[in-house]
Parts: sequence; C-alpha cells; structure tokens
Amino acid sequence: IFVADLVRERAQAVVDAHGLAGAAGSMEDLLALGVDAVAIFTPRHTHAPLALQAMAAGAHVYMAVPAAVTLAELGQLT
Repeated sequence: IFVADLVRERAQAVVDAHGLAGAAGSMEDLLALGVDAVAIFTPRHTHAPLALQAMAAGAHVYMAVPAAVTLAELGQLT
C-alpha cells in the first residue's frame, strides 16, 4: 500500500507509522509507481478529476462520495 498526499511528509508519516510500502507527493507520482488501484479520499471537488486521471492510467478507482460535483463530471466517469 502506498499513500499519496500533496504534503509528502504527511504521507511519509502514515507510511512510517503503519509499515506501508511508500509515499507519493501527487497522483502523478502515485500512478508512476504502477499501482493497480487507487482509493480517493480528498475534497469532493477533486474526486472526478483524480478518478479520471487514475482511470486513464489503467487503475481501478474507489472514491468517497460524491463521485462528482456536476452531472457532466459524473457522465465522464461512466
């Protein structure tokens, strides 16, 4: 399990506390690690853009609700 946070030190603290595989400072960095799946727990306005980015990289996506803020974003996720 990898943890990503824009504040990489915060992600690293979680990794260290729980003995996880590693930390990343962005979605790009996380996806570059070749992860198979991404769980998104971020502010709701970022759910759809991050999910689309992860899906474009071939990753499975689980996210907290709501999945999107607008119907247009929701349509892109289907």
